[in-house]
Amino acid sequence: YLSYYQEYYKQKNYDDALPNWRKAVKLCPPTASQNMLLNGMTLLARDINKTKDATRRSEMIDSLLMLNDVRAQYYPKYAVAALNTKGQYITQFFKDPKVVYDRLDEIIATNQENTKPSLLLLKLNSAIDLFKADKLGAEEVINTYQNAIALIGKAEQTEEVVKTKADIEGLFITSQVASCDNLIALFTPRYEADPNNIDLVTNIVKMMGNTEGCQ
Repeated sequence: YLSYYQEYYKQKNYDDALPNWRKAVKLCPPTASQNMLLNGMTLLARDINKTKDATRRSEMIDSLLMLNDVRAQYYPKYAVAALNTKGQYITQFFKDPKVVYDRLDEIIATNQENTKPSLLLLKLNSAIDLFKADKLGAEEVINTYQNAIALIGKAEQTEEVVKTKADIEGLFITSQVASCDNLIALFTPRYEADPNNIDLVTNIVKMMGNTEGCQ
């Protein structure tokens, strides 16, 4: 079945490749082929986009995400890439900002500064959506922003990283989540608890300086 599906896959005959791939992934251990997992993601993602039945679609999305978890488990060298890909699929197939926020939180907590920059931006965007719907507090949004900036600052400063950092900062400023009152309420106890922490003080000045009308 590994051979059957691959022949169809190479010919881009994905409709015939899929049932043979299903047999292969059912019968073969994950260590049989990493390509079996990668090709399966392509086949499932394509089929999900064609599926209208909500229950079936949900099952297929779960299978797609599971393939990334299996890849991370059995091919640890590619675990970071697998989780980043999982995050991309989450943002592609889930529209509920709470689901996106929670699921990306797990991935970011694991991948840290190796998280794909766009996932940091999308998590902040979901946090802002939840804030506007009164489902998340301003402090959680501010913390999400600060964590994103901290992680992206540790990453290699490629063109993509620099652009995404600017997008994160722009999104946060235009969201108007961080009012002056919010920042004062959030940072006053932190400052009073550790007034000689230069990193904290620098961050407070930067955050307040980026907030309109905040002196």
